[in-house]
Amino acid sequence: MRISSILPILLLLVFLINLIGCNSDINVSSDIIIDGEIIDYIGVSGIPIEEIDSNKPPQDYKDIERMVVKPNELIKINYQDMPKKVYLSYWKDELPQEENVVLNDFELTTPKSDGVYVYKIATKWNSRVARNYLFVIEVKDED
Repeated sequence: MRISSILPILLLLVFLINLIGCNSDINVSSDIIIDGEIIDYIGVSGIPIEEIDSNKPPQDYKDIERMVVKPNELIKINYQDMPKKVYLSYWKDELPQEENVVLNDFELTTPKSDGVYVYKIATKWNSRVARNYLFVIEVKDED
C-alpha cells in the first residue's frame, strides 16, 4: 500500500480528533444576574436556534420560579467561556415581543411595563456547541 493512498485518511483522522478535542473543553455554564442576585433558569444544550418555534415561549417556562423585579433593572449574563453569538427572544404574557435579537454585550434591561416575561437566550460557541437558557421574571412597579 502506498503512502499517498493512506495520507488523506490519516489527515482526516487527525482533523476529526482535533475537532472533538476542541469542543470538549468549552464551559457552557453561565450566571444570569439581576440586581446582584443569580436567578433560576433552565438550560438546554444542542438545540439550534433555527429549530425553535419563537411564536410561543417554550412550555418549560412554567416549571421555573419567576423572579419579581422592578422596571429598568440590569440583567447581566456572565459566561465562563465567551460565546461567538448570543440571541435574545422574549414574550410578555405568552405574546412575542422580540425575536432572535443579537446581544453583543450580554446585558439587557427589564421592561418598563408590569407583567410576566419569559426570556430565551440562545447561545452559540461554534457550529457544534450551543445552549439555550430560559428564565422568567415578573415586572412590578412599586410606586
